[in-house]
Amino acid sequence: GMLNASQNRTKREAFSLVLKNYQDCVKAYVAERKAVVEASNAAIRAAVEEHNAVLTKFREDQEAAKKAAEK
Repeated sequence: GMLNASQNRTKREAFSLVLKNYQDCVKAYVAERKAVVEASNAAIRAAVEEHNAVLTKFREDQEAAKKAAEK
């Protein structure tokens, strides 16, 4: 009776610990993936902005060259 209850409690506590460790591990994994995705999105946004800036500059240079040629 008494020994059994004590063994069951030990098993339950061990199981709780395993479960908690697993949950912490999953949370850490999810947080890490989220950070990777956010960093990737930031890099994509930066690349798009840079690309747009280059195109804008190119267009402005074309306009300037056209105006200079018209003079």
